[in-house]
Amino acid sequence: MKNLAFILISLVIAAFFVSAYSQNTEKDIADNVIRLHITAESDSDIDQAVKLKVRDRITSDMAPVLSAAGSKEESEKLVMENMDRIRAAANDELMKNGMSYTAECFLGRSRFPVKTYGDITFPPGEYTALRIILGSGEGKNWWCVMYPPLCFVEGDTVMTDEGKNILKNNMDGDSYSLITESGSDPDIKIKFKIVELFQEFNK
Repeated sequence: MKNLAFILISLVIAAFFVSAYSQNTEKDIADNVIRLHITAESDSDIDQAVKLKVRDRITSDMAPVLSAAGSKEESEKLVMENMDRIRAAANDELMKNGMSYTAECFLGRSRFPVKTYGDITFPPGEYTALRIILGSGEGKNWWCVMYPPLCFVEGDTVMTDEGKNILKNNMDGDSYSLITESGSDPDIKIKFKIVELFQEFNK
């Protein structure tokens, strides 16, 4: 019983310190990235497939636009200026695939779980995100990062060297090391999961 109590107390203390550290890292990352959040109409095979087609269309259309951005703020401005274009592209893709529903798009703060992109793992928390909701938006989500740029490799989402350099040049060194090392460090992933549970418990 004493051993169990010691373990529980240790976990609580560890969660507290990891949470505090993660919150600082989360803010540092959130100040430098814009994420992409697409929600499907439903979990049916066709709705999930069309969600990915919308993803490919939006990332393809916006990649050259956002390549001109030198900061998160410039990227936010470009996304807002192109919001009608983004919505039109999403709806065009839905129509091409015979969907009767439409897309809603907006830029704002969204909560994300811990997520790994190749060798980079982002901690859970609130991030600025372009949200695209397809139809009723009751299906599974798809997450990505719009800025800094990501690339797709055989269906996987991987941070480009250009994206890593942007993060490295704008983030605190400890934060950058944490998210880049966490991609291959299972202990850090576990700590991020503890933080995620800790945040959920304290909502």
